[in-house]
Amino acid sequence: MEKKNKKLTLNDFIAKAKQKEQGKFKAKAVYVESLEGEIIMQKISASYIVDAMDSITSDDSMRNTISIYKELLYNSVPLLKEKELQEQFDLVEPFDIVEEMFDLGEILELGNEVLKMHGLEDLESNVKN
Repeated sequence: MEKKNKKLTLNDFIAKAKQKEQGKFKAKAVYVESLEGEIIMQKISASYIVDAMDSITSDDSMRNTISIYKELLYNSVPLLKEKELQEQFDLVEPFDIVEEMFDLGEILELGNEVLKMHGLEDLESNVKN
């Protein structure tokens, strides 16, 4: 992709700011094989993503990565927060609903989808870079 050297004006900045604001409410339908259907994932706050990225290190365990992805998914998939769904399971933490609904591989894949919605790759790739 060739970059163009264009001087941005105040109107350009305002237009981009409005475009970015609209993107904050972005939602994406993702097919989940084990559920045989689509779930809706919503973009979450950038500060929450940054906190997740800061909480993992290059030598971190898979357990911690899964824990972080569980929180990301819980906050990205509105259905997971539904009280009626939560009451169907004996959960220690609300985030545990993620493990009840998705296979381990799906947690990793869906967690990566959340990050992609924010223009990032998976957690481990970002930590290594």
